[in-house]
Amino acid sequence: MSTRSFAQPKSLWLATVALSLSVFLCSISFLGPKVAFGIFDESHADLEDDKLFAFSHEHYDIKPFTSSDRILVTGASGFIGMHFILLLLLARDKGGAGLYPHQIAAIDEFNSYYSVALKRARSEKLRQAGVDVLNISTCAADEMKDLLINQNTTHFVHFAAQPGVRYARRRPDTYIERNIVCFVSVLEAIRKYSPLTYLVYASSSSVYGKNTRVPFSEDHRAELPASLYGATKRTNELLAHTYFQTYGLQSTGLRFFTVYGSWGRPDMALYSFVYNIMHGLPIKVFDAGTMYRDFTHVSDIVSGVLKICQFRSPLSTMQGVPSYHKHKPEVFNLGNSHPVSVNEFIHTIEKHLGKNADKKFATSSADEVAKTYADVRKAWRLLRWKPQMSLDEGIKEFVDW
Repeated sequence: MSTRSFAQPKSLWLATVALSLSVFLCSISFLGPKVAFGIFDESHADLEDDKLFAFSHEHYDIKPFTSSDRILVTGASGFIGMHFILLLLLARDKGGAGLYPHQIAAIDEFNSYYSVALKRARSEKLRQAGVDVLNISTCAADEMKDLLINQNTTHFVHFAAQPGVRYARRRPDTYIERNIVCFVSVLEAIRKYSPLTYLVYASSSSVYGKNTRVPFSEDHRAELPASLYGATKRTNELLAHTYFQTYGLQSTGLRFFTVYGSWGRPDMALYSFVYNIMHGLPIKVFDAGTMYRDFTHVSDIVSGVLKICQFRSPLSTMQGVPSYHKHKPEVFNLGNSHPVSVNEFIHTIEKHLGKNADKKFATSSADEVAKTYADVRKAWRLLRWKPQMSLDEGIKEFVDW
């Protein structure tokens, strides 16, 4: 199947932007005051606290994968996409889903935001495992239709997006198209051709913006992101909620916190720091390394995505609308819940490389936040998920790779 180019008519592009902005600004009316104003206890409970486990699963469904399930994964040659597909193929007794290659359809547009060669290498790793990655954009309506219908898709796992906070300042149009217009294309394809398909999509911790209340909870207000990237991801969440209310589409959004690990993106801090230190090049450190990030290993992220794919929220009780007797949309934080300073992060890298970094300090931009910190109690309560990989172990895994 060949790649299709996608050219949005100007009127449709403008209409999509207008819709996204209006939905974004109306978040309070859509999601209610609890989400809008963040009624939440700011103390961070220990995940081992027995009282935290006292939560009923009575109204939540867990639906393990079966031989009839068919999973469509976008961004399959991306960092997280590749690791997730490998986990789908991994045997259940080893923590995977135990699926067969014919149950998985994988697509990626192989854009040039970063090394296409790295994406091709990931694709080759999947091919060796039995899954071919098709060169298709999520904005290619005809191909999306064919995949959903011919594959009998039960789960649509959407990783494809334009990542990066800083790059958005230079190419805002790219973020609008790939993260909003193409996301609407996904919603429309599911609505028209496979309305019972369960959508699981990647959101981001960037939706929390300049929120200073930590740890970041799903109940905190998230309508004031600091970056365009964060705004596009929050728009995805609101559009998914709107498509549930209007058409009954069932979905779950995942707010990832600073994902790292083997096969990672070259523009991410770990990859660039390790490369530069190894080759005697300076590394750029913002705000003297005092910013904190909740670094989360990719193995923990994909294990959370796997659990989400088998999770269903409570049924809606809103009679008279298409969402009646459908599972409500949800969002989950997936993070390590142990933020560390960039200085500590660099020190850990230096330890495993056995070499000191040449630091060049710089001032951060307005779209950077001082600290990210995931409250993952919701994921523990409903999914029994919590991160397993420490930063020290995770950086060693990357350096060994």
